Amino acid sequence: MSEKLIQDWQEYYGESPYSDTENGIETSIEDTVSDVILVLLSSGIVERMKNESLVFIMSSVSRGEKAVGVAEKIDEILDAEENPPSQTIIATDFALKTVGDTKNAVVENSKIELKHVSYFAIACDSRNMPVADGSADIIHERMGALFHISEVGGNQIERIIREYKRILKKDGKIIIDFGHKNPRIPSSTVKEIEKATEVEYQEYFRSLGFDCDVVSGRVESYVILTLQEEWSLR
Repeated sequence: MSEKLIQDWQEYYGESPYSDTENGIETSIEDTVSDVILVLLSSGIVERMKNESLVFIMSSVSRGEKAVGVAEKIDEILDAEENPPSQTIIATDFALKTVGDTKNAVVENSKIELKHVSYFAIACDSRNMPVADGSADIIHERMGALFHISEVGGNQIERIIREYKRILKKDGKIIIDFGHKNPRIPSSTVKEIEKATEVEYQEYFRSLGFDCDVVSGRVESYVILTLQEEWSLR
């Protein structure tokens, strides 16, 4: 991991932006898990999991409790099926914390073996992920990386989207939570993201080579991106 990227991150946010949110503003683990599963069901991804092994990358997971909750719920759903295929969930985050004289990732529960799901977490920069080309079936981005990276400078959101495009399979999907209100990042860029309309989201992601659908969960809203055919051939 680049020392310069670590410096960029920490100069703007401090060592880790994932301290406990005051006044209960942060979405609960239960609400997030329920929302993500609802979106996975409505988009047909859970049905695919019942029939084929998928690689599901969850980016910007902070400490990882919500990602673990999603993995456990998927495992529970598959347990009701007869001989379901195994699934792989990879959780990623970039934030670091100091423990003694060393810096460690904030993500916890680095590896969990469930009955039908293999879950592990890695610390990495979303602009340069240690994942092979065309290997991910689904990428879920809780807007964390897109929020944070927009403040480092330059056209960084497109860099992350290009990286997601690199690791995504041609028929894969990217799910982005865009309704997340993070009071710890009072920036103009974030305010612009939060004020964007559904049409603006669709036009923006189409300009990056994706078809874009907007769906609502019980708590937040999501965009589901699918590579346009002409881009999937590149």
